[in-house]
Amino acid sequence: MASLGESLYDYLSKRPGLSARVGKNIYPTRMPQAPTLPAIVFHQIARRPVHVKKGYVNPIVDVLMQFDVLATTYEELDAVASELKRALYDYKDTSPHIYDVMVEGERDGDEIDLRQFHRSIDCSIWLAEE
Repeated sequence: MASLGESLYDYLSKRPGLSARVGKNIYPTRMPQAPTLPAIVFHQIARRPVHVKKGYVNPIVDVLMQFDVLATTYEELDAVASELKRALYDYKDTSPHIYDVMVEGERDGDEIDLRQFHRSIDCSIWLAEE
């Protein structure tokens, strides 16, 4: 079974609208120094059990993920972030079994020293714990 990180990378890098904007510039955990922009980096913030009534074969966990989008212009940042959210809402997989993806919040930042625009998107991903 693929890990959530492997599954996300595989899915996002093959999503036509997103790959048209960022190419292969999608990184788990950290970006290389001086990356080509626009780019996306993602990492897990928290992993919490979901307390539900009977009916599920495996326990459900809520994995809070942060996706950071970096771009050279605000327009590019906005376009990549919109495409990323569209992809996340459509994300379904069976390995691991994904029940739902919900965008929890967004915030803009500005990397003044690096002359980059930055947006963080937090997502809650419910999946079956194997």
